[in-house]
Amino acid sequence: MAHRARGAADALADDCYGDGVRAAILRLEFRLGEEDGLGGETRRPPGQRL
Repeated sequence: MAHRARGAADALADDCYGDGVRAAILRLEFRLGEEDGLGGETRRPPGQRL
């Protein structure tokens, strides 16, 4: 599910708003326990409270 959001986030600019949306997607992936597809490790958002 979150992979679709991550794909759509590619259209966002590389600015504070886009960074915030991408961070929210990472938090969602973490809460859902989804894997990032890069070695099968679950990603954890850096420096974010859950």
